[in-house]
Amino acid sequence: MRHVMRMVRVAYGTSAATPQGILADCDIISRGIVRKVLTLVGTFVGSSVGWWIGSASGTMTAFMLSMVGTGVGLYAGIRMAQRFD
Repeated sequence: MRHVMRMVRVAYGTSAATPQGILADCDIISRGIVRKVLTLVGTFVGSSVGWWIGSASGTMTAFMLSMVGTGVGLYAGIRMAQRFD
């Protein structure tokens, strides 16, 4: 993790000794966390909706629609995270 933080500081031209360096590090980390959480929520909701729709036809249909819903939720979560950037 320290190696990544040092790469971020070098890319932004900041140092950890300055407040700007600390803020840049926190901003990068928080963006990554928000993206991961939104992606997780999107995949969970998408797969749940897919399973719910497909469960009336059987387990295999529910599984297939759950996978489609996961993909759609993943896409939606990433797009939503990009809007916050």
